[in-house]
Amino acid sequence: MRGTLSKLVLLSVMLGFAGDTEGRKATTIMVSGGSIDVFAPREKGGVAYEDLIQWVNAASKSVATYFGRYPVPHAEVRITTTEGRGVHHGMTFGSPSVRISISVGRDTDLTDLKRDWTMTHEMVHLAFPSMAERHHWIEEGTATYVEPVARVQAGAGPSFACLRTWRSTSEHTIKRALRMPCEEFSPPVATLPKIGH
Repeated sequence: MRGTLSKLVLLSVMLGFAGDTEGRKATTIMVSGGSIDVFAPREKGGVAYEDLIQWVNAASKSVATYFGRYPVPHAEVRITTTEGRGVHHGMTFGSPSVRISISVGRDTDLTDLKRDWTMTHEMVHLAFPSMAERHHWIEEGTATYVEPVARVQAGAGPSFACLRTWRSTSEHTIKRALRMPCEEFSPPVATLPKIGH
């Protein structure tokens, strides 16, 4: 069983790197405390390459602003495209090399990317160690907490006034709201039970 598991891990790592080596050259983003090599598709009729680079750059600045520097000296971001619009899935790996793999719909535009929180969330994971599966909640909890604050501090997210308005709303509602301008979002009003008389 152990040998089979090792082979599966090795195969998945090899496929992860092989899938993105189609002759693409990396664009290197320099951020306070580190550098990020971005591998992204340059497809005709797909999401603009320059928009993807701008999205990664904005997320890296948000994370560096929050922590005072980028959490690791070097990372790779590997972006793949799929059908549709928006960011579909992201995952951060700490070894064998520091890497973020993320999938973006071909119909995504710069406005979609500016409203999206996923890249910043994945980069926040670089600042926190991997935990045992039963403690995975703290990894996600930290990234979910830090991400909107980091974006606001760097000027890439909604205003602090919006965040104060949303403080009593659920995480799902806030994540949905971060994709729209503050003035378009009306959070649900919490009804508190009357105490006393």
